[in-house]
Parts: sequence; C-alpha cells; structure tokens
Amino acid sequence: MKRFATRERNIPRAIVITLTLVAMIDIVVAITLIAVLGPEILAASDAPIALAVANIPWALPLAAIAAGLASLGALLAGLAGITRTALAMSRNKDLPGVFGHINARSSVPDYSLLLVGLAAIVLIVFGDIRTVIGFSSVGVLAYYLIANLAALNQDDAHRFVPKWLQWIGAALCTILIVTLPWQSIAAGLFVLAVGLLGRVMVLRHR
Repeated sequence: MKRFATRERNIPRAIVITLTLVAMIDIVVAITLIAVLGPEILAASDAPIALAVANIPWALPLAAIAAGLASLGALLAGLAGITRTALAMSRNKDLPGVFGHINARSSVPDYSLLLVGLAAIVLIVFGDIRTVIGFSSVGVLAYYLIANLAALNQDDAHRFVPKWLQWIGAALCTILIVTLPWQSIAAGLFVLAVGLLGRVMVLRHR
C-alpha cells in the first residue's frame, strides 16, 4: 500500500516537472530561432535549426545528432505506447488474440511490436515523412483531446489537477489539430474513420 501511495505521488510530480522542462526548452529554442533567423526566414525554412547553426561548423553535426536522438526517443516511446494499446485491445477482444501474445523471456507483446515496427518502417521508407508526421500528429492530438475530456469525469478523490486545466488541454489540442496542413488533417481523419469503422464492425460481430 505504501509503495502504491509513493507511486501515486511521484508519477504526477514527474509528469509536471518533465512537461515544464520540455516547455521551457521549446520556448528557448523558439525565441532563439526567431532572434537569429527572423520570422520570415523561419517560416520558409524546412530545417531552421540547421540553418541557424550553418555558420558554426562544430554545431551542425551536434544538431543533427540531437535531432536523430530525439526522433529515436519519440519513435521508441510511440512503439511502446502503441504496442501496449494493441495488447489491451486484444485482451478486450477489439483486436485478434495474437496481438495479446507476451514473449516469455522479454515480457513484451512481441507480435504487436513486430507489426507496429514493420508499419513504421513501411511508412518511413515509402511515404512522405512530413505527411506521416502530420497524420500521426492528428492521431496523437485527438487521443489527448479525448483523454482531457474523459478526465473531466474524474471524481475529487482521484483528481490531481483542477477541471479548468482539462478544458485548456482540450482547447489547445483542438487548436493544434486545426493549424496542421489540411493534407495531414485529412489523412488523420481518414485513419480515425477506419478505426471507428473497425470498432463498429467488431461490436456488430459480438
């Protein structure tokens, strides 16, 4: 019981601290890019950080390495989250049971991980990376939009933050979605529609 109470206290603190630090870093980077490049050049550039450090020979490879590590970290986090979502859906019979298989040695949903990894490779190799990032952003933002709205139903005993923060979170997710390129929004809505159609078919089958 004591271990659960410690986890219940530490995880929310870690989330708040992490989000605060990341937000501060993003703000510093954004202000620096605007100051170095100016709004017009920044808006027209496909690689603003590389452009900002182009005149600093040693900084350019560091920026590339940092970008690669950040992308790898985001990919690994996405793989972990999606595979466990597939595991939960399989246990609820929303996906075939094979995706609920757990590897005996590594204790991970191996078939789900394999499928998601192959899908990521296909999208990266054969798709436009900007389109892939765009429609995946729609999915992620829609996920957090729903999570914020669902959190409004929490009772006071399980609530960590006030309700107005959930409203702000939902509003910001909506703003970010509508400011994405229309191609990304269309692709994201198509993927969500396919998912909803699949859900309806599963329910009817039951």
